[in-house]
Amino acid sequence: MKHLFLLFMLCLVITFSACNQDKCKDAICTTINSVCDNGICVCKDGYEANAFGACVLPVWNEKLIGRRLVTDGCSSSGTSSYNVTLAPNSAIPTEVQVSNFWDVFNSPVILTMRSATTFDIILQEPDRDGLTVQSTTQGTFDPSTGRITVSYRVTDTNTANVDECNSTWN
Repeated sequence: MKHLFLLFMLCLVITFSACNQDKCKDAICTTINSVCDNGICVCKDGYEANAFGACVLPVWNEKLIGRRLVTDGCSSSGTSSYNVTLAPNSAIPTEVQVSNFWDVFNSPVILTMRSATTFDIILQEPDRDGLTVQSTTQGTFDPSTGRITVSYRVTDTNTANVDECNSTWN
């Protein structure tokens, strides 16, 4: 019986010492948009920790604001180059306002950030004149080059004319 007890204890020690413990098993990540990685709570891909440790979408205001040269290749209006100005939307930090979009719109077109490097142009009619704009693919921002690319559609709801554009902003 004594040998059986020692054998049991030996097996118990081996079991515990050989065990690979899940370091995230007891971790509770209290910040929204965070996950456990090797026992440490980290922000999910596309999110950054702010000054308070909360995982938030990065504020594009800091990364995108300013003037950019746009090159459009459009199905109806052809190829053109013009300047746009990107400005923060102070009311909604995940939105950026683009002035002079398509070299036509007087009111800003809104980019809605989806991650640190992607955005959408949700269907909108900036000037309330029958011209609508929306992205046809998710736009991208390359932080290493600062380049923005997006494909979008402008529709004249009065005539049903559509202009499909591929756009690069430097």
